[in-house]
Amino acid sequence: MRNCPVSAPVQCCNAAELSAPGLRFVAVHLLTKQVLYFVVEPKARTKELLQRTCQHLSSQGMLGADLFGLATDLGKFIIIVYVSPF
Repeated sequence: MRNCPVSAPVQCCNAAELSAPGLRFVAVHLLTKQVLYFVVEPKARTKELLQRTCQHLSSQGMLGADLFGLATDLGKFIIIVYVSPF
């Protein structure tokens, strides 16, 4: 099994956080207006970002964090990833 290509949330978009070439920042905007920043590898999947987001929300005390999806805005298209807990 490979290492997770998505970091735990970081405090801000600081170039010093990018430890290897090719890494990028992704901002996840929550409905609460909070923004979470993650460092991701170029081939990271949206599903992996969703899993990290759920892990973070669960660690913050959110119950049922696995019951939501993540929408990716690609200009013309919006991709929604939802992982059913069942």
